[in-house]
Amino acid sequence: MEGPSHATVEACRGRETLLAVQDTSTIVFSHAVAEELGSVGEGEGNCVRGILVHSTLMVDAQTREPIGLADQQRWTRSDNTIKASHKKRSYQDKESIKWEQATEKMQARFADVSNIVTVCDREADIYNYLTYLMDNEQRFVIRAAQNRRLQTRCGSLVEWMSKQRVVGLRRVELAQRGAQRGSAKQKKRRTRPARTATLSIRTAEVELSLPANQRHGPLSLSVGVVYLREKRPIKGEQRAEWILLTTEPLCSTDAIDR
Repeated sequence: MEGPSHATVEACRGRETLLAVQDTSTIVFSHAVAEELGSVGEGEGNCVRGILVHSTLMVDAQTREPIGLADQQRWTRSDNTIKASHKKRSYQDKESIKWEQATEKMQARFADVSNIVTVCDREADIYNYLTYLMDNEQRFVIRAAQNRRLQTRCGSLVEWMSKQRVVGLRRVELAQRGAQRGSAKQKKRRTRPARTATLSIRTAEVELSLPANQRHGPLSLSVGVVYLREKRPIKGEQRAEWILLTTEPLCSTDAIDR
């Protein structure tokens, strides 16, 4: 990976703002070599074999041009991995450390990361990872998965953001999405046709509290929050709703569709 990563760093030079988009892909094999690989989930009552790939894709924020991979981690799971023991393992021993490791490698490859914004989905909403990003003065936009407790105000994150005034509206194109088989933690997801959604926007600065089941870490983290909620969802379709945690300046009404 050093060759492609070096080429990506060179191609990023001179760009005003870069997005470091992280995500994990599951690669499943059906031929004989699959038996030599690790488990990546369950399917039709059997263990699905393959490898996991976590990539950091650099994107030009102005042009939306994909530039290349700054990092890529690949691994397989041991058959001895016991899901029930997940809560007992330390943060450093869990797969979720992949987000922090990818950011560390990106920071090591770029001499200056002040113009780079890390972008992650809900799986990266981890208090330890948020702490790491803020301790290292990393810019980020992460979609929240946890309805976290707030340190300085009563109630939860969703409850508090729902009380904030609407600062504007944004029209968003929602892409078509296929159905997804559910898991033990997630319900089955239906097919979603493409549509244009109008989202109301609320913003606030909050203090996230240290999770009750976590002993180590700062008692609170100060982050910006952007709460987007679909105003009039199509009948029968799930309402689009996103909560974004960020270090970026919160948007002004000048930058929002009214």
